[in-house]
Amino acid sequence: MAGCPAIGTPVAFEAAYGWGWLAEPLEDYGYQPHLVHPLHGADHTGQTPNGCM
Repeated sequence: MAGCPAIGTPVAFEAAYGWGWLAEPLEDYGYQPHLVHPLHGADHTGQTPNGCM
């Protein structure tokens, strides 16, 4: 996970079917996963994905 945000960083991702497979590893790495509505994801981050994973 080199080049990714610091441990403890909040991570927002789209709430969709099967989201648990993503939330669990993020928590294991020390991140704070947050589900966001599919139509409002960009509103919550103000950023675009950086592709670190």
